[in-house]
Amino acid sequence: MLMEMNKIEKRIDRIGDLTPVIERVCENGFKANDYMVELNEIQRLATELKKSGYRNVGQFGVKMLDVVKLIKKYNEKGVRQRDILKFKDAVDKSVRAFERLPREEVRE
Repeated sequence: MLMEMNKIEKRIDRIGDLTPVIERVCENGFKANDYMVELNEIQRLATELKKSGYRNVGQFGVKMLDVVKLIKKYNEKGVRQRDILKFKDAVDKSVRAFERLPREEVRE
């Protein structure tokens, strides 16, 4: 079932509103206990986008899920130097997926 574009845009905008949480977690050495509510919301929204039925939107949802899962993993087990490169790669992929999302035409 295809989601309405309006609902998809709201979910994407909400993920955009929550992305500073990801930056704060990274700056905090992946100590994410204070941000679990926000991370769980990002995870829920990304799962909904993954199941949207639109290829690029689904890819964005999958990549955001990867980022959140890595943060939660590093919160529990700690982070090693090579993990940081893996995380940066996941973030880069989510940014590229975001850039591939369809844009509204500019109305004059």
